[in-house]
Amino acid sequence: MSSSADGDSPPERSYSRAFDNIVQRPNDTVGLLAYALFKQGVREEAAAGRRVDGGSRNPPETAVRVYRDAARRILEEFASNAIAEATPEGSHSSILAAVMSVEAGVKSHIDQKTNWKNAIGMNLIAWVITIAVTALILVLYALPSMQQDMIDAVREIGGSAAPRSQVPVRP
Repeated sequence: MSSSADGDSPPERSYSRAFDNIVQRPNDTVGLLAYALFKQGVREEAAAGRRVDGGSRNPPETAVRVYRDAARRILEEFASNAIAEATPEGSHSSILAAVMSVEAGVKSHIDQKTNWKNAIGMNLIAWVITIAVTALILVLYALPSMQQDMIDAVREIGGSAAPRSQVPVRP
């Protein structure tokens, strides 16, 4: 046990600069994760019974770079997975929004085409067409048939035609 010059104070331990070396500024997420990875390595070494060397209290620049690169890869993978998991929800919601928009357009179109004004107008048009078709049928029925026209033409020529009673005539 070594003692200091005055003999009463305990030996001074060196201050760990690991956090200061790895975390470069406040809210440095990469640095904080890198420091956690560093501490995990120190803990694993101690748990395995290996003596942790003094370099772990002040890691060199290459070790700091390795920890920060590992932390950056972990965060990038985490972000990529989070985006991949969120994408189906995002596309689902955009599809749902598009379907709802189309549905609103269809409802608006149907409402516009089936309002009372359009219904009355369409019924009037159908009524007029029905009357016109019925009138045409009645006019065509009232006209003499082609067979009757031929019989009348033969009579006018003066030829002997069969008596009227033997020729079936359409009423």
